[in-house]
Amino acid sequence: MKQSQVQRGLLWAGVGLGVLALSASLCGAQTTGNENVTESTVSDLLCQEGEVAPPNAFVSVCSATEKADFLTGDDADCDDPVPLGKLCEDMNDMNSISGAIRGAPVVEPSYFEFVMYWAPTFCEGEWTGNETNPLCSEYTNAYTPASTQLSILSLEPRYSPSAQPEYCASQSLGNFSMCGETAGMNASECEEIKEESGTKDLRCGEECWFTKESSEKFNISEGWQTFAPAWAGPNDASNAGNIAWMKYGSCMGKNFDEFEFAEQAIKYESLVISGPGLVFSSNLGKSVNASDLQGAFPNNTGIFSCNADCEIEFVTMCIENKDGSLGYARSCPEESMDDSCSKCSGSINVPQYDGQNITAILEQQFQQGWSDFQSQVQNVTDQARDYWGQVQDTVQTRLPEIIDTIRNTTQTAVSELQDVINSTVSELQSSFEQGFSGLQDVFNG
Repeated sequence: MKQSQVQRGLLWAGVGLGVLALSASLCGAQTTGNENVTESTVSDLLCQEGEVAPPNAFVSVCSATEKADFLTGDDADCDDPVPLGKLCEDMNDMNSISGAIRGAPVVEPSYFEFVMYWAPTFCEGEWTGNETNPLCSEYTNAYTPASTQLSILSLEPRYSPSAQPEYCASQSLGNFSMCGETAGMNASECEEIKEESGTKDLRCGEECWFTKESSEKFNISEGWQTFAPAWAGPNDASNAGNIAWMKYGSCMGKNFDEFEFAEQAIKYESLVISGPGLVFSSNLGKSVNASDLQGAFPNNTGIFSCNADCEIEFVTMCIENKDGSLGYARSCPEESMDDSCSKCSGSINVPQYDGQNITAILEQQFQQGWSDFQSQVQNVTDQARDYWGQVQDTVQTRLPEIIDTIRNTTQTAVSELQDVINSTVSELQSSFEQGFSGLQDVFNG
């Protein structure tokens, strides 16, 4: 049984052989340098008259928090709520906010941050149910996909490099502004809070979490259990998925409800682990050079966070807001860059669970996937963007077959899985050969 789980975890990331071209296109726009990215200011986004951002909305300015605060449940220090219009009276102060604006009305953010983590850095590889770290669950054990690939932590809207919304309020989703304090309350406590606030659409207790319908739809092997194991953990107020949804999902924009939030995160994650994320999967138990990271996430499209032992903890990608949805990766603003890995002398460790054996054929699968991805990055042209839809359709059509094959794979069935992957590679190669003849670097497009 363990062998088949190894194959599932490793070969799922190794499916990158079939989606390398698609993953290279992931970073195909607005990645030529920070100077080419036009940023909106906080006041541009929030200080406007109208239904979307009413000036009489009450908001709180909260201090900036680290990713570790998100994990442990420690909350930020927040000022007393004030009318949004009052903050907008001084545009300079508004645009110099460093932290979060809690209870903000939902507007289209300047861009998004997609935050992933490396489970073996945080988890023991054998979940017992007694762990307090919300990043760990039965789906982060050794021989699961999370043991060999990046996993989703959160998807976050950004106003600017220093400011973002959290726990937002809107007519369509309701008022999440107090979920930071009330998400763990029971029904009777919530009734009392709602009466005191006089706000009918105030979310409280389990109303702040993903709904039962969302959990049933996404907490499956093809969803959270593979791509967001922390979201698939115990369903309570400390569940990382519930925190991500109430804190950031409520602020994503008019095109996002909880289903779209979860679905977009999974789709983007599937591209990352089958492309640039292979730089980690192909170096399990080893170290990665800074130059390799830049090759996988060129032009500052990735932000890397390390612990005191120079082990990779988090990878954050900056993503453009394209018509209210996730677009291509884009350069992260210089102000957002994390220097926690700078002490590592250009070498970042990629932890591997103790005792997790990787067979030679599976290790070769990763290495080949990473090698092929590097080649694609160097050779795919700008025209790849014109064929995004075509290639994406091809991949999405074949993914269920690949996933089913992976789930049922045993050691003796590796050749069968290889046939599926090779078939997918052939389809994608054919699509690209028909699309363009000259090859250039898509990241410099």
